[in-house]
Amino acid sequence: MYLVEPRRLLWTSIGHISPEKIIQMGGNLEAIDSWEPASRPLRNSDIEVALRYGIPIRAGLVVDAAYILDQERARELYEVHEKARKAQQHPTIQATDEYIDKYLIPGWKQQGDELNQKIDEDSASMIREAQEEAARQLEVPIRPELVDHWQSIGGIIPA
Repeated sequence: MYLVEPRRLLWTSIGHISPEKIIQMGGNLEAIDSWEPASRPLRNSDIEVALRYGIPIRAGLVVDAAYILDQERARELYEVHEKARKAQQHPTIQATDEYIDKYLIPGWKQQGDELNQKIDEDSASMIREAQEEAARQLEVPIRPELVDHWQSIGGIIPA
């Protein structure tokens, strides 16, 4: 789960349980002391989901990790796909493919091109689905009580 504070994003893997489940089991989110800085800075999308799905504590809004990660998934999928495409363009890989096609397996490059086309199409579909899921999450109305809490601790509502 994540703790969205006004100026930073923290996370904890405590029990791999959602914050809602912790509360249902009689737990206290305020008692969690194992928050660590996230590997990236706080983003507007973190605040957006926290204002919809968060649970207020003194320091900020606790959010199930799934919401934060779903907002990042499309960007991450795109970056991974682009890195793979760039790697495929490396001169050594291109020269190896040409050698294999010319001397060992005629049609190798065509098969590779067809496979790359299929991968591009599948990646585009996965990215589109991730974008749609992220957008669906943000269709849920912002909860006024979370806005009040957020502003009371110095948080700014993203434009």
